[in-house]
Amino acid sequence: PEFAKIVSTKYYEPRRWQNKNKMLRLYDGATGVKTGYTKEAGRCLVSSATKENMTLVCTLLNCPTTYERTIKLFDDAFSAYKNVRLVQANDVFEIDDGKRKIQAITGKDFDYPLLEEEKVLIEIKTQAVNNRKSEKIVGQMEIYLAKRLLFSANLYKL
Repeated sequence: PEFAKIVSTKYYEPRRWQNKNKMLRLYDGATGVKTGYTKEAGRCLVSSATKENMTLVCTLLNCPTTYERTIKLFDDAFSAYKNVRLVQANDVFEIDDGKRKIQAITGKDFDYPLLEEEKVLIEIKTQAVNNRKSEKIVGQMEIYLAKRLLFSANLYKL
């Protein structure tokens, strides 16, 4: 939170410092981060922006049109990707521990940015776990995108 506050500050009154990152003024939703230049790396820019509960980070190295290019990349990404709620905190999963079926929840929402065509590639798997330290944790939930693990969480007995 402190870093985010610093890099998103447009003007720091006590020192009369103006943030040189023009993205904070040019792009609606821009939240930072840092400009830079060296002879070897050229013009560089690390930017972040948040829209519709989705934050993107863009890094450009040796790019003479850093701001224009960053705006184009952000616009393209924000229009192509949408945050999709894959699991709600109160979604009920049925876990079979071999003896009985147990109803469980994660207790957490899980959102993930997806392209429209990726939605059909999401798979949610659950499995029972034998957790002797906690009787409340009865299983594990895993979310996959194209067979790659995105997220895992404990499942808690209802």
